[in-house]
Amino acid sequence: MSAKLKFIHSDFTVFQSNDPVYYNPSDYPSIDFVIDNYELIRNEADDYINRKIDIAYKNPAAPNMTYPDSWKNIYFKNYLLEYKLGKKYFPKTFALMSARRDITLAGITMLAPNSRLMRHCGETNGIIRCHMGLKVPGKLPDIGFQVLDQSVSWEEGKVFAFNDAFQHEAWNNTDDFRYVLVFDVVRPEFAHLRTWICARCLGIEAVRLILGKLKIYNHTPIWIRAIASWLAALPVWVYLKITGA
Repeated sequence: MSAKLKFIHSDFTVFQSNDPVYYNPSDYPSIDFVIDNYELIRNEADDYINRKIDIAYKNPAAPNMTYPDSWKNIYFKNYLLEYKLGKKYFPKTFALMSARRDITLAGITMLAPNSRLMRHCGETNGIIRCHMGLKVPGKLPDIGFQVLDQSVSWEEGKVFAFNDAFQHEAWNNTDDFRYVLVFDVVRPEFAHLRTWICARCLGIEAVRLILGKLKIYNHTPIWIRAIASWLAALPVWVYLKITGA
């Protein structure tokens, strides 16, 4: 049975599918490409990881976390939209991520000591989300990541890949910061829908941000969020097409 593309409009959605929970990274050339460039990526991020520089950035639609700023994501690109801040501080890594058309999202995430990114789900099953450890100050059970009931630990220079539509969470019960390179690869069976997938996901993020600022997100029915995100995606799709993103 062929996979069915789905979009998720609530962190509390219980995604049910025969899709894999985790994927084999070696099956995807772009994942191998990122792993092969680990040393370059890690070296360029060294000052940030060792807290010699601070990059003032707040994710406008971040999942729930233990306390404010306990998790931070510095984007290079977010569903094909490139971020100048990532390019400014990490130009070599930015260029690497831009070179691969099937990598639609990339950034460096920080998880602070003794904190947790609460259970949530991503916007779609159309992508494979990948984590490559850059600085991992421990291993299970003190620090780790769980999709459904399957837990894994990050390793520096290694990647695990998972289905972002399933509910997942991350924790860091150590006394040091954890840093990971996060990037998305479009699932091959949905490659022809790459631009629409990104536009829909950006539409979902925009609706979450706007309704969140209005303090009515949790009170807005999912079907209204779905329609609003579809409408928001249309101009984004046109923009991505025109710009050749």
